Amino acid sequence: MGVRSFVVLSFRSLDITVNVLNRQAFRFGGGFMVGVFFCFVLLTKSLLLQWWLSQASSKIASGNSFPLCFGVSTVLYTPLIYFCKSTFESPGNIRMASRLQIEGDASVLLRVTHSNIKSFAADIRFSLQMSVEAVKEKLWKKCGTSVNSMRLELYDDCKNKLCDLSDDSRPLGFYSPLDGFRIHIIDLDPSSVTSGGWLEDTSLVEKYSISEDEYNKRSGTFRKFKEQMASQNPSAFRNKMSDDYMEDLCANIKVGDRCEVDPGEKRGIVKYVGRAEALGPGFWIGIQYDEPLGKHDGMVKGTRYFQSPPLCGAMVRPDKVKVGDYPERDPFEEDEI
Repeated sequence: MGVRSFVVLSFRSLDITVNVLNRQAFRFGGGFMVGVFFCFVLLTKSLLLQWWLSQASSKIASGNSFPLCFGVSTVLYTPLIYFCKSTFESPGNIRMASRLQIEGDASVLLRVTHSNIKSFAADIRFSLQMSVEAVKEKLWKKCGTSVNSMRLELYDDCKNKLCDLSDDSRPLGFYSPLDGFRIHIIDLDPSSVTSGGWLEDTSLVEKYSISEDEYNKRSGTFRKFKEQMASQNPSAFRNKMSDDYMEDLCANIKVGDRCEVDPGEKRGIVKYVGRAEALGPGFWIGIQYDEPLGKHDGMVKGTRYFQSPPLCGAMVRPDKVKVGDYPERDPFEEDEI
């Protein structure tokens, strides 16, 4: 082996050792030891280079160069590997790395409010390493206020103002916020999308309306589609229930009758007999239960059919109602033994 191959092989083994120890160093967080280690490696490289040059001048025999290279590398770097590995894996360095990692990943949970959007309130977690500008970028995606029009105020958990976050280049941790503190966003843009209550009060938003004549003139509407389908298959759209459905069962039911409704044998008084278009075709019976077992007070889908106490009213089909001597039950009545 020539002197050139000897030098190349030795430096390559040194670089492999450097990479291994470098990964070990950063894995266990020995920041100080990393610097010491690289200084030592540079010094070793320069000494070896001087030695190799001196040996090259004496023209080492090729047969003896490889054992010498291997022996020198083994003698120099084996103790170095074990020394650095034991140093990086020491409990002190592991604890130091844990502390550095916790400090690097520190975050805080802050309440966020807005000057224009009164209903906006959110709990957002921020990293203390984030700059104020990065905080504004994050808040812009939450509330819509642009970064350039945003001013941030920091309040403690007792609603006392601590400071303005005025320097965009400083990290959030510079202002020492704690969990439960509040960031208040002030929108400085008078023409901002958040101003005027447009994002909260829907009554301020103009609603689109169209007349029946204009709607009928349009093509491709659901009404036109329904008419087209009905013309192709009239039986599918024909009302299968007539308007006189169950009218015959209402012959013996009149308003004021005591009744019992199945299922459940719920008792009450008949308050309405007739059609209810909001519920469907046919006849319906309005019941006022003796107990709050109903669903409403007699108003169904905006139409008042009768008056009853809250949650005592119900609309049922006539086949569910039996009229007769059904007195109101005594809630304290006990069954006979």
